[in-house]
Amino acid sequence: MTTSFGPAGLFRLDRYENKAWAKATFDYLAEIEKQYPGSETGKHKYCIHYTAYASEGRLYVPWLRKQCEKIVECEFVTRKIDSLEELANEGFEIVINCAGLDAGKLAGDDNSVFPVRGVAFYVDAPWHKHFNYRDFGTFTIPMSDCVLVGSLKQPNRSDLEITDLDRDDIWKRYLELHPSLKGAKVIAEWSGLRPDRPTIRMEKLLKKDKNDKSFLLIHNYGHGGNGFTVGWGCALQVVEYIEDFFNLKSKM
Repeated sequence: MTTSFGPAGLFRLDRYENKAWAKATFDYLAEIEKQYPGSETGKHKYCIHYTAYASEGRLYVPWLRKQCEKIVECEFVTRKIDSLEELANEGFEIVINCAGLDAGKLAGDDNSVFPVRGVAFYVDAPWHKHFNYRDFGTFTIPMSDCVLVGSLKQPNRSDLEITDLDRDDIWKRYLELHPSLKGAKVIAEWSGLRPDRPTIRMEKLLKKDKNDKSFLLIHNYGHGGNGFTVGWGCALQVVEYIEDFFNLKSKM
């Protein structure tokens, strides 16, 4: 039921200013590849062929959760909150705002977050071994048991129903790029909303709860369609902020 469930997680970067976070994520994925098993075209004049990682959301995110449970004692709770201060008032010393489309609203000072609607199809095409990508919006990405075909990039649209117009648009564009996929069986369809923003908000703030006790608030949101590309790098930045916070406390 989250946006992370749908994407194939292909490593690629839309905005150059996020390169450092993307590189940190790439280095991390390279380590995963070494340590864990993997059970794991067209009429255009120019192209680039390269190898990248695809960290499939439906596999990668549960795997990350298991790593957390192995390393530290942690608890995952699903609940609705009305403000970030609500968590601080319950005694949480560190609050990290990664709330996707609702992150700006929870921050209370940011109305720049907007949805970018996407649609993709999962098709049975085991012969298709390489990803194709044109203009950041027309692509196929092989996954572990299917091939993802997409997509749409429709800013400020939050409807999730997939229409025939969506289907015709995606297939028309993709088959112009790669006609041999015509007739591939569609296994499932998926639509989701990318939580975008003019820039990623990576920011730390020292605030007070209702009892005048200091807590660290970290904003980490607005990744758009690059969540799996910059995610680990952004997480490392968050860890730096937390370490600085505890170092500051130890000197007080």
